[in-house]
Amino acid sequence: MTVRFSDGKVELKAARPNSGYRVYVPEQNNPGEVIVYFYNNDTAYQVRAFYNYGKPDSKVTKYQWSDRRNQSVDG
Repeated sequence: MTVRFSDGKVELKAARPNSGYRVYVPEQNNPGEVIVYFYNNDTAYQVRAFYNYGKPDSKVTKYQWSDRRNQSVDG
């Protein structure tokens, strides 16, 4: 993911997923932050670019889920 930080704004320049992943760019409502998701069948990464006390910053959060279709539930 490539972003540009300028005058308190963050602009998405490119978001290219690695092999096996897809990219989702939601509507960006805050000019001081960009959020992009890279995902496959069982993992998603949220990549945020933002200003932190006036300085460019970023954070990556990993989300993982398991395939529960083959699991039984005792009731």
